[in-house]
Amino acid sequence: MIIIIIIPVEHTPDVFSDKMVNFSNMIRYHSDFIFVFGLVAFLAQLQLLHLLRYNATIAMLGTILRKSAGDILAYAVIAWLVFLGFSSVAALTFWNMKDYSTFGQVVICLV
Repeated sequence: MIIIIIIPVEHTPDVFSDKMVNFSNMIRYHSDFIFVFGLVAFLAQLQLLHLLRYNATIAMLGTILRKSAGDILAYAVIAWLVFLGFSSVAALTFWNMKDYSTFGQVVICLV
């Protein structure tokens, strides 16, 4: 989502001047807007899930997920270990490349 701000003509810099336009405030406000918008969307999803809790099919799905939480957690741990092993191999193999010079960069590139 892009926010467009209309600036009056008297506040715009001259094209041939040496002054630079500072967009840091606008970037910060846009970042804050995205954060608040995401938070509101998350809260709306929680309310929707709370309303769907009274549906029998959704209640059964919640029960199944609650009972299988241990198996899902075990799978997530094993998948994370495999991913870390793959990242370690990539870091050791491509250590001289700029994008893969540190383990953190390798993990970020592979995600």
